[in-house]
Amino acid sequence: MKKDIRAYCILPIFAALTALQAYAAEPAFDKLLPAGYQLLEKASGDLNGDGADDYVLTIKTTNGSDSGGFMIFFKDGDSYKLVLENKSSFYMEFNYPTLSIKKGNLYFSLESSGTCSRYVYTHTFRHRNSEFELIGYDTLEDDCGGWDENHRRVGASRSKTSTNYLTKKKQSILNGKETWSNITVKDPILLREVAKKEWR
Repeated sequence: MKKDIRAYCILPIFAALTALQAYAAEPAFDKLLPAGYQLLEKASGDLNGDGADDYVLTIKTTNGSDSGGFMIFFKDGDSYKLVLENKSSFYMEFNYPTLSIKKGNLYFSLESSGTCSRYVYTHTFRHRNSEFELIGYDTLEDDCGGWDENHRRVGASRSKTSTNYLTKKKQSILNGKETWSNITVKDPILLREVAKKEWR
């Protein structure tokens, strides 16, 4: 019985120490930001396949402009190394891309919505050949349309596209009808070269 009580006491302590250790390992991002920028969001996950969590930050200027960008840090021993920075890669007049990292892929999603409409644009990047290459682009445009003179809903549409830059295939679904097409990719689209106008 005494052994069981000790186990129940030790396990919560061990869990708390593990959590504190993970928290302490996270860098102080406010000290890593460029002058004149503030942190918006961060995401962590393994981006380069070494088994360690890397970090991606979205940042914005503090001077009132609508300019924002991102920073990517790889785990490097006991510290983090800045491997990519683009301080002016998107506009933030209304919103900014949200971040997520899943299975080594980095997702930037931009969403906007109206009274009954919703638009989502997602860029998927993967670390390949020492660069972050665009491997996928997905869109969802759900438009409720308008009203006619008899107050009936007209012009509603729902479209989805999914472009795979590795297989060079594009899936399109418009109001439930699916089509496939081939795409031409001359050169890889790199995250460090993405300009503001290219997020949609």
